Amino acid sequence: MELVWSQRADRVLAVGEWLGASGIRNWALTRQEALTALDALERDGIGILGGETYDVAPNKTFPNKDGWHCDRRTGESDQQFLERSLAVARNYVRTYRVGEEDRIRFGIVPTK
Repeated sequence: MELVWSQRADRVLAVGEWLGASGIRNWALTRQEALTALDALERDGIGILGGETYDVAPNKTFPNKDGWHCDRRTGESDQQFLERSLAVARNYVRTYRVGEEDRIRFGIVPTK
């Protein structure tokens, strides 16, 4: 498979379901996989620009048009953005439609 984000980010995110057959160049992760991936990306110093959510149906995972983003603020240091972007992503993943873990997946967009 070709590189999507970076070798480090791809290695972390590849625990999820590859969505390439649907024309989406990313992985769909369960809530727990996404939270674990965010921890690993933080250890690697990789911030999060945002993400998408997907619904799971029989034999298909598809975008449900929900998502989040985190833009770098003027004057924000790399470390400040890293910490804030991960906090935003974790909060979104943890609180999104609680109780629907079997139907929801998350796609994460790292900075690199």
